[in-house]
Amino acid sequence: MTAKPTDRGNGHMAAIAVDERTKVDALHARALELGGTCEGPPGVRGEEGAQAFYAAYFRDPDGNKLCAFRIGLGLSAAWLDRRRTPLLAGLAAGLVAVAAALLAGEGPPQQALLAARWTARTAAPVFLVAYLASSLWRLWPGPVTAALLKRRRQWGLGFALAHSIHLAALLVNIIVFRPRPVSTLVGGGLAYLLIYLMALTSNDASQRLLGRWWTWLHRIGIHYVWLIFVISYTSRAIHADPAYHVEGRVLAPLFLAALALRLYARHKR
Repeated sequence: MTAKPTDRGNGHMAAIAVDERTKVDALHARALELGGTCEGPPGVRGEEGAQAFYAAYFRDPDGNKLCAFRIGLGLSAAWLDRRRTPLLAGLAAGLVAVAAALLAGEGPPQQALLAARWTARTAAPVFLVAYLASSLWRLWPGPVTAALLKRRRQWGLGFALAHSIHLAALLVNIIVFRPRPVSTLVGGGLAYLLIYLMALTSNDASQRLLGRWWTWLHRIGIHYVWLIFVISYTSRAIHADPAYHVEGRVLAPLFLAALALRLYARHKR
C-alpha cells in the first residue's frame, strides 16, 4: 500500500492459499508468463518452521495485487519432521528386503542368505541419514536438512529397527544354514551392543543422567558402526567372488565419502 489513492492496484490484495510450496512457485511463474509483474519472489517471510509463511507476490496485467502462500513446511520437510517417519522408514527398509529375498531366493538356504545380505544394504541408507544429519544442516541449511537434524535421534532408532531385522535374518542364516565360528562374530556383536545402548539412551533423561559419558557413548558408537560397514563393504570389494564386487565398490566409497563430509562440515563450522 502506498500514499496514492486506493484503487484496484493499491490498497487491496487477493491471497490464494495452496497446500505445497512448489505450487506457490508455479503460480508466481505462471503469472509472470501471462504478463504479470513480480512484487516479491517466492520465499519464507519471517522464521522457518512449522508455522512458516511461504509466499510470492505479483500483479496481474490490470494492476491487481495477488499473493500465493503456504503456511507451514513444504510437504517433504513436513513428512521428514514427523517423529514416526524414521521408524517407518527403518521398518519398511527391513521388511521390503526380507520380502524381496523370499521372492528372489530359490529355496530356504538362498532365501536366508539374500535376506541377511539385503537387510544390511537397506539399513545402510537409514544409518547414513542419522550419521550425516548434523553435517548436512551445517553445509546446506534449509527446511529439509533442519527436519533431518531435528529428528536425528529418531533416525538412529529407525536404523536400530532396520538392523534388528537384519540381525534376525542373519541369525537364521547362521544358525540354520551357515554356521560360523563364534570368533568371527565378535566385531559385529560389539556393534549391536553399541547400537542398542545408543537406542536405549536416545532421550533427554539419559543425556542428563550420563552427562559427558552420553556424548562419548554416541560418538564412539556411531563411528564404530560406520567402521563395521566400511570393513564389511571393503572386504566385498576385493572378494574372491566377483559377485560381491559391485556392492563393495559402490558402498565402501559411499561410507568413506560420508566420513569426509562430516570432517568437512566440522572444519567449516
